[in-house]
Amino acid sequence: RERSPMPLNRPSLAVSPPALPELTAPTLEKEESFDLSETGTFSKGAFTMGREGLEGRSNFTLDDLEVQKTLGSGASSTVRLVTDRVSGQNLALKELNVMCDQDTMHMTINEIKILHKAHSDHLVSFIDAFFDNGRIYLALEFCDAGSLDDVIKLTPADARPRIPEPVMAEVVSQSLEGLAYLHQEQKQVHRDLKPANIMLTRKGEVKLGDFGISKQLDNTLALAVTQCGTTAYMSPERIKGDNYAYDADIWSLGLIILEMCSGEYPYPAARNFMQMVMRICEGPVPTVQADIVSVPLEEFVRSCLAKVPSERPGASKLMVHEWLISRSSSPDTLAEFLEAQARAKESPPLQE
Repeated sequence: RERSPMPLNRPSLAVSPPALPELTAPTLEKEESFDLSETGTFSKGAFTMGREGLEGRSNFTLDDLEVQKTLGSGASSTVRLVTDRVSGQNLALKELNVMCDQDTMHMTINEIKILHKAHSDHLVSFIDAFFDNGRIYLALEFCDAGSLDDVIKLTPADARPRIPEPVMAEVVSQSLEGLAYLHQEQKQVHRDLKPANIMLTRKGEVKLGDFGISKQLDNTLALAVTQCGTTAYMSPERIKGDNYAYDADIWSLGLIILEMCSGEYPYPAARNFMQMVMRICEGPVPTVQADIVSVPLEEFVRSCLAKVPSERPGASKLMVHEWLISRSSSPDTLAEFLEAQARAKESPPLQE
C-alpha cells in the first residue's frame, strides 16, 4: 500500500471564607449508553470504532502504527509517539482504558466529539480513533517541540523573565487564536488550560490540546456550572461553584503568562488543597515582577486576572492588545527560541 501523510488541518472529529462547594472527582453530563459488538467494535451515539478506526474517518488502522517511545502518562492515559508503517508519518497515540472508569469514558467521547468537528491551525489535529480490547486510542497530530510546560522547565533559572517577552507574546497570540476559535466558532470552554496542554512545534506553531473536559455552551445562556479541570489553574468563580463562561479560560491564560515570566506557578506553595483554594478565591491576585517585563505586559496580565469575570476581555479583544501589537513577533521568533533551547539541552555548559 502507498499513501501520503494525512493532512492535519481539516474539518474533524470576602473577608469571610467563601461558601465552597463539596469538591468531588470531575464528572461530565450523563452520556448515552455504549455498545460492544461481537466483532470488537465500540459504539456510542454517532460514533462506531474498532481496530480500523472511526467509520469513514481515515485510512489508518491500529495495526499500521508502530510504537517508538512513550511521551507521557497520567492516571487515566498514556501518550506514545508512533509511526505509520506505510507513510512514515509520526503521530501521537493517546491510550485510555475506558472500560474501568465511566468518567474517563465520557471525557474521551467528549474529546472525540470536539476534535471530530474542529478545524483550526491552533488546535491539536485529530486523525482518528480506535478501539481494541477495552481501550480507546486517539491518533493525534504529533507536536515535536513538546508542551509549554516542558519549555518552561528547560529555561535557565536565572533568566528574567524566564521566557523572553517576544517569545511569550507569540505563544499567547497563537493560544488566543485557538481560544477565539473554541469560544466563538465551537461555543466551547476549554476548562483545563495549563502549560502542559499548550503544545508546540519546531516550526513555531502553538496548538491547544486535551479537550476531554471541554464544555459546549448554549448560544444564548453561555454559562456552565460543573467543576472539571486542574484546580490550580481554575478561575475563582469555577472553584466556588458559580456559573462561569469563556472568561474562565482567560483567567487560566493569565496564570500561564505569569508562569512563563517566573518559571513557577504564580501562587505561593500551599500546605494543602483547601489552602490553595482559599488563596485563589480570597487572596490577592498574583502579579508580575514589574522590573523584568514591560508595562503593557503587566496591564495585559492584570486584565486577564480580574476577579470579576465580566471585567476580563475576551480572546478576540486581547488579540489586539497593545502588548501583542507592539511585540510584532512571529512563529519564527518562537521557532528560533525552541531551536536554541534544543541545542542547549544537547550540549549543556561544562561545569567549572
